[in-house]
Amino acid sequence: MNIRPIAISLIINSKNGKLLVFSGYHPKNDLTYYRPLGGGIDFGERATDTIVREMKEEISAEITNVEYIMTIENIFEHNDAQGHEIVFLMRADLVDKNLYQQEKIVGDENGNRFYAYWIPIAECVNGERTLFPPQLVDYLAENRELWA
Repeated sequence: MNIRPIAISLIINSKNGKLLVFSGYHPKNDLTYYRPLGGGIDFGERATDTIVREMKEEISAEITNVEYIMTIENIFEHNDAQGHEIVFLMRADLVDKNLYQQEKIVGDENGNRFYAYWIPIAECVNGERTLFPPQLVDYLAENRELWA
């Protein structure tokens, strides 16, 4: 097993306290979970550049005001396999302000269509929705001024 370096984007709609995420499903736990968009850091690529690239690739969106927040070590199990990620959490804003008004945004991950959704951060902080990595929930709970 390898440790996977990734960068994820914390894109918040401060007008309604929502976070841009995609959803996944953990069949072993019968759990729907959410995670901010992002992806693997390529060799020689900086985390800030990864976020810019991933947002273009995944939802055809330009971002601005990219800012490093923190690094999270995420060790988890998914589909009976253990995963280990070093997660660079980056804050960013969407250039196209119309995207903040859309309920869902069509995305593409290596030819697979998916949807990005705006979900209430409060529901993640109070445990109604599962947001990964878990340390992100702690960060959002400690920094309510970003969304509340």
